[in-house]
Amino acid sequence: MAAYTQPYIRPTSFAEVENIYNRTKPMRGRNKGKDVRPIGDRRRDHERVKKISANCYALMNGGYYDDVFGYYYHTKQGQPTLNEIAKLAPVVWRRHKDGTETVTIRNGIGDGCHMSHYSFLDRMLPRGMSLDIRNGKQYVYASGKHYLPKCMYVPRSVWDHAKQSGWLNRGSWMRATDDGSALTFLREDHGNKFTLVGDECDAPKPPRTLVNKKQKAKYKDAMASYLDWISTMAPMLQVDDWAYCHEMKRQVREVTGGSYWNPITPEVMRQVITKQDHPLRLAMAVDFVASYGTIRNVQSDADVKQVRAEYNRWINKTCGFTKTVKG
Repeated sequence: MAAYTQPYIRPTSFAEVENIYNRTKPMRGRNKGKDVRPIGDRRRDHERVKKISANCYALMNGGYYDDVFGYYYHTKQGQPTLNEIAKLAPVVWRRHKDGTETVTIRNGIGDGCHMSHYSFLDRMLPRGMSLDIRNGKQYVYASGKHYLPKCMYVPRSVWDHAKQSGWLNRGSWMRATDDGSALTFLREDHGNKFTLVGDECDAPKPPRTLVNKKQKAKYKDAMASYLDWISTMAPMLQVDDWAYCHEMKRQVREVTGGSYWNPITPEVMRQVITKQDHPLRLAMAVDFVASYGTIRNVQSDADVKQVRAEYNRWINKTCGFTKTVKG
């Protein structure tokens, strides 16, 4: 619960970050001598500010890039360099020779969900910026909406160890060089306005479902005939009886050897719709009627249209006429 009670620090200038570092006493105890300076609650000392140089500070929350709290480094592999820490930290502030200031924002490392990382960004992004999560994707709002991709870059020591251990065969998302996933913003006129500098990252498009129309056309007459037969049988099918439906599913698995969740293959289903004496013709009709009940009570042209749409979706899925491709 501690994370939810943390204050929203949100430093908005290099000077604010520098001041947080200077006024915060380093932790003692197990982290004595490691210059661990918490940003807020000292009980959450992994959320800290680290001085990379006189003109660069990193706001950190643990992980592959963290030289003190990185969960990886108990393996005694090489520690990340200061340059790697500065590239991989969630928020990095820099003061440049011309007096301008930039802040670099990076997403969590790896293609999973990083809720603690999102919470950290939400509390540490500068005023004038905000983090938004939509459909599993993260965006930074600052003079517009900017997609923040997941980071696949890890310190060289992590990559080397993964390669030696064979992990790269299972986790090939890792990159040993900067993948360009971070967003860098220029602080305008020493205020709360930030403008993206560098390349914009494109958000991945959602996958699309395509129908193999050429393959489906071969079964046009068979599909129409099967729908007519199901329409005739629908009023008599006991789809409200759980035991009856369960028995029909058992028959399908018995004939096909399939599992409970995948009882029938597209190849077998295409035989069902083409062979009027197929032993699973009734069982699959029960599957359709139980899944889409409209066909049992058709009273209007709108109902007829809905039945056809439902049958089309069901046939596409069970006969394997569709495939999912990247957006």
